[in-house]
Amino acid sequence: DESIYKATFLVLYDPAFETELKCLGGCEEVAEVSGTVVDTQDYDLLDRVLAVVESKEKSKFDVISCQRLLQMLLKSRKNVQSLVPLFNKIVCGLSSSEEPDEQLYDTIIGAVEKIGHAELCDSLQELFDGVKRKKNKDMYIFLRRMDFALKVNKHIIEEGGP
Repeated sequence: DESIYKATFLVLYDPAFETELKCLGGCEEVAEVSGTVVDTQDYDLLDRVLAVVESKEKSKFDVISCQRLLQMLLKSRKNVQSLVPLFNKIVCGLSSSEEPDEQLYDTIIGAVEKIGHAELCDSLQELFDGVKRKKNKDMYIFLRRMDFALKVNKHIIEEGGP
């Protein structure tokens, strides 16, 4: 006595959600859409990408996409406070299988200088607390992280403390 499950699915394609569907393909697709965001400076498109990145583990930013998006925000003429949530979401959207490189660390330091450390504290902590990112790392990565932490600390001290 086998039970058979029969279902009919209706799939509807809505071109308004093409970006979201593309981003569901994974990091490579997110990188492609992120490139479009940077090229067009389209903040509405960025919001749509961030919504997918926040909700799906396999659809995250690679190091280059993260860096390019942060650089775009650093060059933006928008109100700094309106950029804070975007900075945080982008930093938190870095794939847990990716380790920041020197250029990304430098870009994040630029964000700390522009915005201030207090506004970015939670996302920076999340960047280092990722369990997956902590596994199987060598001394070089540890030292690079410490160099970054010391640079941020120096900026905090110059800014007047925590």
